[in-house]
Amino acid sequence: MRSPRYRFRFASRLAPAWVVVGFLALTLSGAAEAQEAENVAAVLKTSGTVEYQRQGAEGWDGAERGLILNSGDKLRTARQSSVAVLFVDDRSLLKLAAETEVTFHATREGGTVSKRIWMGVGDLWARVTKAEEPHFEVETPTSVASVKGSEFYSKEDQDTGNTLFALSGLYQYGNDFGQIELQGGMTGKSDGQGPPTSQPTDPGNVPTFGGGLYGYLGGERELFAVGDPDIAPEELVAEAIAHDEITLTWIDVFADETAFEVERRLEGGSWQPLVVLGAGTTSHDDTELEEAATYCYRVRARADAAASEWSETACDETLLPTDPSRLTASVTGASEITITWEDNADGESAYEIQRSSDGSGFTMLATLEADAETYVDTEVMGFAECCYRVRAQLDGSETSFSNQDCASFDGGDEPLAGRRVIRIEVMDEEGERHMLVIPLLAPEGNE
Repeated sequence: MRSPRYRFRFASRLAPAWVVVGFLALTLSGAAEAQEAENVAAVLKTSGTVEYQRQGAEGWDGAERGLILNSGDKLRTARQSSVAVLFVDDRSLLKLAAETEVTFHATREGGTVSKRIWMGVGDLWARVTKAEEPHFEVETPTSVASVKGSEFYSKEDQDTGNTLFALSGLYQYGNDFGQIELQGGMTGKSDGQGPPTSQPTDPGNVPTFGGGLYGYLGGERELFAVGDPDIAPEELVAEAIAHDEITLTWIDVFADETAFEVERRLEGGSWQPLVVLGAGTTSHDDTELEEAATYCYRVRARADAAASEWSETACDETLLPTDPSRLTASVTGASEITITWEDNADGESAYEIQRSSDGSGFTMLATLEADAETYVDTEVMGFAECCYRVRAQLDGSETSFSNQDCASFDGGDEPLAGRRVIRIEVMDEEGERHMLVIPLLAPEGNE
């Protein structure tokens, strides 16, 4: 019986070469000799038959969502299969199309982690997070390209060589015979028989797989560059969690930001700078606020000299000293969530706790005795996520609700407490956003 086509060995032809794509530059403190790196990437999604092989192992195993890849590990796809990968250092994205096999390599030298992918044949798409210097390589038998951050396709054919579709960014593209520069909108070609060539990209020839993280996961959302017209951080939410604290959350829609700026104003006042946060940040706790006061916020991204539009304004009023505060929800079992909060009321008769499966449509869950500060919800089987809020019942009145907090399950009954996870907000085909919670599978021996 004929073996599947993806079970092949790669034979280098005349000009062994490489593709450098500036994926990751992780700055670390201290200096050290180059050494193999761990926890390079995590599998986000698989379709069809996808397998991995640990460095030094002989056999192949099925790859699952959440699988952590280390230096020296291999990943391959069969016919009509694909796999999406997230580089955990900086959220750069990679997708392998059908019948592709790659080997991941990563070394740490001084303060930099350099990563390299070997692809002997197949198709890959990548969206590269911007870095000061290129520290990611994709090696093929016939080509080399170097860039600090971009989006591109690389196709390696055993008969015709490499084709690089430079969708954005600036590349140095070459092989053993020479090197040229490619800009976004150009296509490079290298067959290993002579210097590489380039020409304007024919849109009809550009591959269609890939499309970013949301494309992998069945939605239509895309990431943008800071400075793109009319693009701003999305869905800024301000939520009071105590009489002196408001928590901010927003969605990062950018692929190249270097920082986020947050401004604040008291209702009716003027905007004032509050804090500058690092790239990839999507939340901030604003503390030492006045009680029962309304604060408003806005956020924008920065990348070098460029700045995005400001987000829409979000406001909330800090709680009164009697309102329950700092509610938290945590998965504590295969089908239970524990909720805790601070009891700030004096003379309340009971506590009312409410639950929602979508963060908006709350229903009564339980009524607890006075002075309660914890509750264990054991009726959560089948929910992917549960959200909670509480309030105290007073004589003839009631306090305001506490802040809301949510706890997520992967699949509905698998506890995530104590496990490393990646939480990614995705959009489905109807445009609804959902939180994708991916528990990372620890490499053997690192449980």
